[in-house]
Amino acid sequence: TIILALLLVWMSLWLVSAPSLWAVLFGCMSAALLHAFVMNVDRFCTDAFAAHRAKEILLEYSSNGFCAIDIESETIRSASDQVVKLFLGTDIVGLRVTDL
Repeated sequence: TIILALLLVWMSLWLVSAPSLWAVLFGCMSAALLHAFVMNVDRFCTDAFAAHRAKEILLEYSSNGFCAIDIESETIRSASDQVVKLFLGTDIVGLRVTDL
């Protein structure tokens, strides 16, 4: 809302000093496009932060551990300490899932 208010002030100042109707139309279109761009960037950043925070919370409260598996090669890319403990301390990173 602050950005919209600033855009309105900017547009009103420009309307006072605008030399022609085309300049006014160009200014209005520029302000509208700038507002749309800023709102989309804000939404993108909000979604990215929310997804990152959700992953942090999920990993923080997973009691049995977690591991990442490469689907193409069917190998384990990374594993938490809890998962490694399940396999008696054996390093399982790089092993095929079918070998476990």
